[in-house]
Amino acid sequence: TRAENVSYLPSGTGAVATNVQSKLREFVSVKDFGKTEPVLAQIAGVVGADGNSQLAVSGYHTPDDGGGGVFFWDETKPKNAHNGGTIIDPAAAFPTSWSNQTQVAAWYASANAGSGCWVRQYSGAVNARWFGAKGNGATGTDDTKALQKALDTQLPVYIPRGFYVIFSPLRISHAHFAVFGDGEATNVTASGAIASITVGGSTGKAVFWIQPVAGNYNYRDWE
Repeated sequence: TRAENVSYLPSGTGAVATNVQSKLREFVSVKDFGKTEPVLAQIAGVVGADGNSQLAVSGYHTPDDGGGGVFFWDETKPKNAHNGGTIIDPAAAFPTSWSNQTQVAAWYASANAGSGCWVRQYSGAVNARWFGAKGNGATGTDDTKALQKALDTQLPVYIPRGFYVIFSPLRISHAHFAVFGDGEATNVTASGAIASITVGGSTGKAVFWIQPVAGNYNYRDWE
């Protein structure tokens, strides 16, 4: 239930009636928009009232899957800045099936006209789970696009424990990067890969393809 024009009168001498509508508007829930779970998978059509609006989600695909977080509404953020992880356009079409790679590609490539996006609140490294990576290789989930979008931020990337399957090399096109995980608990495997890292030249068969030959590279705590 959404509250409108609610006022309360604190007790005490000189108490002043306070309208709490603006306070309620600061916190947005996907359930306010008829959705059932507070996850990014149900963010379609969920918009903020103004720059003070905040949205908390408990996961990306499902609650507690590591992709949750807190977002604030930026009504000036161009919708074509959407990246599926740290910047979310609620007008972008979230895939109805994560195994449908056409839908997944369209989600990440969404470039609608206009402005108004949810912007994730964070500092430091980005988490691959924020971009939809599942790390459940036993079921054959393709995490290529999710991991690539995390790398495209050009920020340090944390890949939590899990078994991530990719079907093409992850392209790193900036000169300085850091990728880290949870040691042996983080496994990134490319189908048919014969090397973990390829620097320069053609992609070959590798997990990471580093295009700039000169730069500072830090990759640790993953297999």
